[in-house]
Amino acid sequence: MTADAMLGEPANISGEGWIGVSERFEDADEDGPVHRLAVTGTATNTLISCWIGYRDAADATWADAVAESLRHDREG
Repeated sequence: MTADAMLGEPANISGEGWIGVSERFEDADEDGPVHRLAVTGTATNTLISCWIGYRDAADATWADAVAESLRHDREG
């Protein structure tokens, strides 16, 4: 199955060997705000879903760097 078909919607993020969709969410718990970057990444016959959570909104840059560090080895 192609990466586009697996994703099922237009990509808004990509990395080495993959395309994906990222969304930001903000929730709260008893300790205060919780920020979350949700990423769904696809390559041919491959899908990864990950959530990157953080408390301080200033850590959004770190969350983006984690998401952008995803890699897919097409040869492997």
